[in-house]
Amino acid sequence: MSNTRFVRIESYQCHGIEYRPVGIEVLKSRGLSQLSLTGLPDAWLRDSRDKIRALVGRLAEWGPVDRILVHLLPADESKNGAHLELPIVLACIAVLKQDSLSEDSKALLRRFRFVGALSLEGRLHATALSDAIEGAHEDQVIGPSRFSTLQELWDFIKKGDSRLAPRLELCPTLQLKESTREKVQGRYWERFWLQLAAIARVPVLMVGAPGAGKSFLAKWAHGLLPKPDAQSAAAIRQLWTMVDLGVAPEVPLINPHSRAQLSEYLGISQKGVARPGYFSLAHGGLLILDEFAEMNQDCREILRTILDQKKLLRHSTAGSFSWPA
Repeated sequence: MSNTRFVRIESYQCHGIEYRPVGIEVLKSRGLSQLSLTGLPDAWLRDSRDKIRALVGRLAEWGPVDRILVHLLPADESKNGAHLELPIVLACIAVLKQDSLSEDSKALLRRFRFVGALSLEGRLHATALSDAIEGAHEDQVIGPSRFSTLQELWDFIKKGDSRLAPRLELCPTLQLKESTREKVQGRYWERFWLQLAAIARVPVLMVGAPGAGKSFLAKWAHGLLPKPDAQSAAAIRQLWTMVDLGVAPEVPLINPHSRAQLSEYLGISQKGVARPGYFSLAHGGLLILDEFAEMNQDCREILRTILDQKKLLRHSTAGSFSWPA
């Protein structure tokens, strides 16, 4: 009888503000006892190979002639993020214990997508990306917001009953905090025009002598903005979770320094993961560009395109994607 076994588990990876499906295919065959990762895993996953093997060996018997090959799909896209550790470990355990798994357990593995990082003691840890994915796909994803250890999750899978899944406990960083409004006395015409601009959602240029109160009025105008709709609120939560800045504001207020670098406005690619910049973090809210004339000229030129298209298109080593702005 052939010793070859095959299992596939689904997950997600982040591509800008878009969550793309990732397939984890695991093949067990006869050969040297080793674990191989293919499909363009990033540095996080390559570095986790020994940890993955140790965690799998705790819950499944890894024979001396069991060779496990893990392949990540799509094969032509880099797989980024420690949140892929959990689905890889689950797929390896499932392929080693495939004969003992019930049909209900196999169906449960096919139904859900899994995200989460793992510690050496088998505890599930949330990452910025896993929090964002769980918040965007509450009914489809299982991760650290439902289970605290790998053992608890595997016991749930063995029972094969999706109704036993714990209720999703979203991380506090996915909640919205209410905005506050500054108090302004006088300045009736300025307040009138800022109120019109807030209703029409149009940019405002304020010119005046230093100390005239331009910055204070701009912050006051933040309290005039209406609460975002459900779609915009979800985008705001995702953007702020991806940069790990804490509690996402209900209506963002971004006030960067005029000498900030171009990359701070556009966003950066860090360890293969794209992070939004000031232009995108102000999505659905207010972006105050104090001392506008002193800004980098490239920032001003790109801002013209953003005001027209309401999004920021980026090309980097992490791929091509667009941020809402």
